[in-house]
Amino acid sequence: MLGTDDAALVERLGVKVRLVRGSEANFKVTTPEDLTLSQALVGAQEVRR
Repeated sequence: MLGTDDAALVERLGVKVRLVRGSEANFKVTTPEDLTLSQALVGAQEVRR
């Protein structure tokens, strides 16, 4: 089964998908830029400890 993302695949099964508000710091790492941002966020958290 092909789909653009997991939500699209679930919708194809006839299940209603809904959005749930979450943290902007919880994002999918898919590009080198995302990886750089995630490393910066982890580094910032380690400095605060």
